[in-house]
Amino acid sequence: MVAGMTPCTVHPSFVIATMNAGYQIELAGGGYFAPHMMEAAVKEIVRDTPPGAGVCINAIYINPRLFGWQMDLVKKCRGEGVGVEGVTIGAGVPSLEVATGLYLPQHPYRV
Repeated sequence: MVAGMTPCTVHPSFVIATMNAGYQIELAGGGYFAPHMMEAAVKEIVRDTPPGAGVCINAIYINPRLFGWQMDLVKKCRGEGVGVEGVTIGAGVPSLEVATGLYLPQHPYRV
């Protein structure tokens, strides 16, 4: 596993090369400031890697605005069948209540 870290794993070409070399890697969410930018990167990665490889997104918890739209983007991509296979929460540790809530159907960020 290559851990997601801004700026190293922000650029899709680095993530694609790493995945094509057979490694799992996280796309660093800290380098994206708008949903359309990150969505384009995710779709480029899925397009240019082996079918079924899947993308893991490192969502930035410390920034509520980023975390909110990043989790919304994960749900959107998964709903559209785009290969997002995992999420890690970086830059902060949610409380047990918040972390548990991510799995409840009524939670706004549930994936």
